[in-house]
Amino acid sequence: ALQLLLELLGTYTKETASKARTDAVKCIINSINDPNVFLMDHLLLLEPVKMLEGENIHNLLKIFVFSRLQDYLEFYSKQKPFIESSVYLGVKHERNLTKMRLLTFILIAENQKELTFDAIEKEMQISADDIESFIIEAVRTKMIRCKIDHLARKVIVDNTEQRSFTKQHWISLKEKLEAWKSNLTMINSHFHTLAN
Repeated sequence: ALQLLLELLGTYTKETASKARTDAVKCIINSINDPNVFLMDHLLLLEPVKMLEGENIHNLLKIFVFSRLQDYLEFYSKQKPFIESSVYLGVKHERNLTKMRLLTFILIAENQKELTFDAIEKEMQISADDIESFIIEAVRTKMIRCKIDHLARKVIVDNTEQRSFTKQHWISLKEKLEAWKSNLTMINSHFHTLAN
């Protein structure tokens, strides 16, 4: 159902986007509520979603795309009636906390390959007893691969998915691919030299 809604919203232009307001809100809520959806940056490119800019639902989406748990908690403290209102039935604070903890962990792990238990406990606002089950849940999302080092009380990150893919990420990817191409060309040249 979410995929069909995304495809439908993708058909709207700037001129017709206002007609899809209800569907755009529904798509955002469904994406936030879906326990298997962690990448939502593509929603921000949809014209009907762009039309919601400045509204609480759009601000909430941006938190789920770019921000950390602490940002969500600040939003919640200021917009508690919005989260709990029947108008946006389905946006549940406890579910949001769970997802934001996972998204925050992934965001931090993108830049740090080792995370101490203390840092995880503080940033995710969970108890030390919950760290292992939290890490297991994070790995289940398939957004991160990591190992727990109990003796050193840290998590070693092997790989993470990018929460959002910006122009800077494209530039970085281009540079890496160009470096690989250059290295492969050099290796190929060395093989030809050795073969002759």
